[in-house]
Amino acid sequence: MFLQSLTGYWQFRQIGQDDWLPATVPGGVHTDLMAAGRIPDPFVGDNELRVAWVAESDWEYRRSVTIDPDVRSQERVLLVCDGLDTLATVILNGTELGQTDNMFRRYRWDVKHLLHDGANELVVRFASPVRYITERQAERPLINVSQGIAGAPYLRKAPCQFGWDWGPQLPPIGIWRDIRLEGRSIAEFADVQLRQHHSADEVALTVDVQAIRWDDTALAATIQVTTPTGATLTRTAVARRRRRTGAHSHRRAAALVAQRLRQPAALPGGGDAARRQTSRARSSIAATSRSGCAPSNCARKRTNLAVPSPSLSMACRSSPKAATGSPPTPSRRG
Repeated sequence: MFLQSLTGYWQFRQIGQDDWLPATVPGGVHTDLMAAGRIPDPFVGDNELRVAWVAESDWEYRRSVTIDPDVRSQERVLLVCDGLDTLATVILNGTELGQTDNMFRRYRWDVKHLLHDGANELVVRFASPVRYITERQAERPLINVSQGIAGAPYLRKAPCQFGWDWGPQLPPIGIWRDIRLEGRSIAEFADVQLRQHHSADEVALTVDVQAIRWDDTALAATIQVTTPTGATLTRTAVARRRRRTGAHSHRRAAALVAQRLRQPAALPGGGDAARRQTSRARSSIAATSRSGCAPSNCARKRTNLAVPSPSLSMACRSSPKAATGSPPTPSRRG
């Protein structure tokens, strides 16, 4: 995987205005306006009231970017936005990628087909959160804290930003977390979950792995376990495909027969009758995929591994035939 950061210097303006002002990402409209000398400090005196217009307006950010050759050479190039606050429309080289309505989640899009040599223009337009919640509140009122702007519960945005008994009514707008390009090939981890299973004389560690890929090329997941005595146990799970039947025959499935390994390891104990532990390793892998699917509806692949140990390391790789990976496309707001 290759990364290209898109943080740092941007430009921004109020939609409808001609002048572009310098901006810093991650950041927000209020801090960028303060840096440009356009508004006073909102936390001083009654300046909160004087800058209320900021959250009632629409804004847009832009920057020009030349794509790193290492990033562009990968099979997939993703635009990843870790935090857009909040009602954003994302546009790359004149093509709308999607819209967002949740400041807490990550959004990402496959953009390789939109990239070209030289400068690429990325634009993020933000609609007023105050206007949005005010319109929704007029349709159907919701209960909110008395010190906050009415309608705040309608938006997936930090509630305190609309006002609280201890805070001002200053809902921010902007790119508030990391934004970057990710170049990926073969596959990627989508999720890893560890679980412990305790019995009288042993502990088993179950590792559930979800991996994302684009085609049906076999993948392998390798786990490495270090026992309490320092011994290292390594197992690799490789997929074997079989065709499903019925309504889901267009999907492919892969499964690996579970492997077991027992490794005795001494536990701390008193006297000559030191207690013993049995370390057991089991591994399995299962994968499903949709043949020839688009990035927006590709089935997520799942890999399940089960191993016991207080120490674990894990890697996912392609088996001798390479595999590729793809993330799901975020949903658009209605």
